[in-house]
Amino acid sequence: MVSVKWDLANNMLRHKHEIVAYDVNPEPGRKLADLGAVSVDTIEELVSNLKDHVSSG
Repeated sequence: MVSVKWDLANNMLRHKHEIVAYDVNPEPGRKLADLGAVSVDTIEELVSNLKDHVSSG
């Protein structure tokens, strides 16, 4: 299942979509951040970041 999520996120990044990534295991988020995603460590950061993206987009 991790492979499917990784492939989907990687494909979205290649097609210039913005991703805010959260996982209880921070390593996948760090890998996505290296590819251009925003990685957050808590649910609160995720919600705040998504609110910022929705209100500015």
